[in-house]
Amino acid sequence: YRPEPYVVADAMMFADGKRIVGFQDISMQVTGTTGQELERLWAARKPGGLRVQPSSGTPTPPEPGPPVIPWDLAPGSTPKVPEAPPSHPAGHRGDPIRPTLYNRESLLQFATGLPSQAFGPHFQAFDQRFIARLPRPPYQFLDRLTRVDHPFLQMKPGGWVEAQYDVPAQAWYFRANRQPTMPFCVLLEIPLQACGWLSAYAGSSAHSPLDLHYRNLGGTATLHRELDGQTGTVTIRVRMTSASEAGGLIVQSFDLWMGVDEKPLYEGQTTFGFFPPESLARQLGIRDAAERTWTPEDQGHLLSLGDPHPHTPNDPLVDAARGLDLPGRALLMLDEVEWLADGGPAGLGYLKGTRRVDPQEWFFQAHFYQDPVIPGSLGLESFLQLLKVAALQIWPEYADTHRFECILTGEPHTWIYRGQVVPTNRLVRVEACLTERREGPEPVLKADGFLYVDGLPIYEMRDFGIRLVRL
Repeated sequence: YRPEPYVVADAMMFADGKRIVGFQDISMQVTGTTGQELERLWAARKPGGLRVQPSSGTPTPPEPGPPVIPWDLAPGSTPKVPEAPPSHPAGHRGDPIRPTLYNRESLLQFATGLPSQAFGPHFQAFDQRFIARLPRPPYQFLDRLTRVDHPFLQMKPGGWVEAQYDVPAQAWYFRANRQPTMPFCVLLEIPLQACGWLSAYAGSSAHSPLDLHYRNLGGTATLHRELDGQTGTVTIRVRMTSASEAGGLIVQSFDLWMGVDEKPLYEGQTTFGFFPPESLARQLGIRDAAERTWTPEDQGHLLSLGDPHPHTPNDPLVDAARGLDLPGRALLMLDEVEWLADGGPAGLGYLKGTRRVDPQEWFFQAHFYQDPVIPGSLGLESFLQLLKVAALQIWPEYADTHRFECILTGEPHTWIYRGQVVPTNRLVRVEACLTERREGPEPVLKADGFLYVDGLPIYEMRDFGIRLVRL
């Protein structure tokens, strides 16, 4: 392990008992996981074995029976919550660990294994055909489902679904963010992945004979408080508020909430859609973007962002962080940035960032199995990275005394998706126009903008902002 699992071997091929071909130093490496993750997975498959938690490396008793799911759940019914008190081990932070209905092993099965091992025998048909999945590690951010008040296999508005995520103190994304707080892309993914689980549990994919792909369409939400390595276990609640079908498409809306000790950290609304492949291939983008796009007359100042470590989630190297630092390459979604200090409709500043699409990037392997696409949350992260670049240009004197808020707390932000970035695309471009600049001991920037793929505007960001927080 380095820390990616890999092997090197010599091999010999035989035919009729005779050696016909020899191989030396054949190698294979598994990306998107670590030795600890694999040991945890293997140990969980052995009755009575020990499970290694990747967050601490401490062996703990396995969750009973991998995977844990309510195997005999009938359509239209809801699973009964186990009659056991929540656990709060010594040193545990955040919410108590509640009794599990669907454990992490079942979530991993849904991400990359057999759907019937994630939801039970009613999903056996999808063991042999495509189904929209959860992301795979290292971009999967749920540990257990603890309450499901939505009727099984019924695609309609229903009750709340509750999940938990144990934030690892040494998670790769803290190192990659080079800040003490969780990056926005991960924070957003946590409740969105709970929505994805609920969509599958409701039997959405069975409503069409076609292979349906799952995509977020947008949302509005507010961050009340940031998460960090000391947050511990967070609780997520989502519920489906509407579901409709038309022309082979399915659209579902959700309320989402994430918090600790019943105090909200992040809450809002979001919408998802199921689309057949031909619909995705005909993506039209943000239809009226051209009417609302600001075009600079002059070229801005070209800024180099460097190539900081970690380069991938598994990269053990981390470049030293001082305060207002951009992420390592594992999360840095920009190759270069153009800055025009007096640009934009308000004259407060304009930024354009670009990134070449590399089909070998780690996130295509993680998001999703059999359906590689850049996570929309990473596209939003690239927009926030433009604001970080702007802040460094406007307030360089704060470089060592402040840190970046992952996204502006206490004020709502809105995102819209009308397209996707796949491995065959070539260039992503992100543009931001600053709309507000607040001076003070903890200054604030806000901006609106668009993300383009090969010239087509597919994402829109409204009221996104960052605050520089004093260290």
